[in-house]
Amino acid sequence: MPECHTMAHLLGFFNGVWNTKKEAERSLEVMKQQSFLGPDWRGAPIRYELFYNQSCKSVAGGACLQDVAEVFRQRSTEIDGLLDRRWEYFWEQVTGQHTQAGSFTQRLVDRVVRADNALAQWFDTLGNAVLAKITALSTMLLENPPTAQDTAGHTAQLVRAGQRAERAVLVAHSQGNLFVNAAYDAYLAHSRQAGALVGEDTGYVAAKVVHIAPASPTLRGPYVLASTDLVINGLRRVDGTYLPVSNATLPLNSKDLSGHKLLDTYLDEARPLRAQIRQLVTDALDAL
Repeated sequence: MPECHTMAHLLGFFNGVWNTKKEAERSLEVMKQQSFLGPDWRGAPIRYELFYNQSCKSVAGGACLQDVAEVFRQRSTEIDGLLDRRWEYFWEQVTGQHTQAGSFTQRLVDRVVRADNALAQWFDTLGNAVLAKITALSTMLLENPPTAQDTAGHTAQLVRAGQRAERAVLVAHSQGNLFVNAAYDAYLAHSRQAGALVGEDTGYVAAKVVHIAPASPTLRGPYVLASTDLVINGLRRVDGTYLPVSNATLPLNSKDLSGHKLLDTYLDEARPLRAQIRQLVTDALDAL
């Protein structure tokens, strides 16, 4: 008699930049809340599991792109705090628009100093400092891709979920998207190989991926990326790597001046992206 399994789900979270393990676990706890997803979906239980990867805080000693906003704030004190709260100028530095005719920066320079180029030189210095911070983060990400050990560990977690007949939705944030891609591909290969051995359908894998602020040029599922995500826009500017285009318009928030943090931007209860991400997750659950 064939073995019968009760429907069950796994929501796996692949953490991103700035996350210690404790912080990654906190993100997972937020997803567990009834206001986001809760303990079950359409009567089927959901088990939550962290697929942790060593991130910026352990690799780069905490020197992440969060520091870029502080560069802007500190350097503003050099001109008596004139731009301390004018984040439109900061945004132009990160996106490289500060040299374009008609930009906030160029209009300010033209208005304030027509005979003296001191302010223009200050903006150039600021731009170089911002770019240096972004370059450091970009280098860190490129030098620390998913290792074979990382992928093997994450794949083993997925295989165990499959053995429990759990259908998995994998949610990844920031460079966690690099790890989820590797784990999903390995799990897909494993599932197809195992299915072929017993004559089962090898075209189906009981897993879906949802990408949040992807720092990866390839995707395995739908994604959400804010237009004001300074980390992703900065990486795109620095190394020219093709990254997904922004598909959500969102102003910068004083809670997260990088526009990139999971809890303070993407899953913030007061902001619209939380509902969009929840919809992607529930769509994935329904598709499984």
